[in-house]
Amino acid sequence: MVRPNRWYGVRSEATLRDEALWYAANRAAGRDLVVAGSGNLVLSVALPQLGVGGVAYVLLMVIALAAGVALVVLTNLARLRALHRLPL
Repeated sequence: MVRPNRWYGVRSEATLRDEALWYAANRAAGRDLVVAGSGNLVLSVALPQLGVGGVAYVLLMVIALAAGVALVVLTNLARLRALHRLPL
C-alpha cells in the first residue's frame, strides 16, 4: 500500500488530506484498471480469432485501451466528486 503522495495514485486535494479517502479511491481505481485491462486482454486474444489483423488490429486495440483509460478516469472523477462534492 502506497501512502498519500504527490507522485502516484489518485491525487486530489481531498485524497491528499484524507488518508481513508486516499485508500478508498486508489482501491476503486485499481479495481477499475484491472477490469479494463482484463477486457483489453480478452479483446487482444479474440480479435485475431475473428480474423482481424494488421493495422485494423492495432487501431482497434489503441481505441480500446484509450477508451478503457478514459472510462476509468471519468468514473473515478465522478466517484470523488460524489464523495466530497469536488468541482470538476
